[in-house]
Amino acid sequence: MVGLIAVSQLERFHVEIAFIGTDGFSLANGLTAHMMEETEVVRAMCDHSDRTVLPADSGKWDKSGFARVIPLEEVDDLVVNLGLPREMRKEIESLGIQLHIVKDQSSNEHGLGDGA
Repeated sequence: MVGLIAVSQLERFHVEIAFIGTDGFSLANGLTAHMMEETEVVRAMCDHSDRTVLPADSGKWDKSGFARVIPLEEVDDLVVNLGLPREMRKEIESLGIQLHIVKDQSSNEHGLGDGA
């Protein structure tokens, strides 16, 4: 469900953790989406949660969709694979975001991939 109907329904609920998606994320533009209708739903979920978690593939880093969703600073936890550049990891953590790096299928047995 998207749009105003979804947003009005979400106002009736509260969740401890909102797991949200994005089409791209960066320091400059925060989280972005290609469809405007998605942005309002994600914002509503974040507004009605105690914690916001972004599970994202590192390939979405520094990509921007058409519409801004929320600033990156509003994310509490970022779960991402090893492809996220090391210098960006430090900048993200400096925003107070808990960074969780996970091993992906292209990583070797020691968890070291291209971005490590």
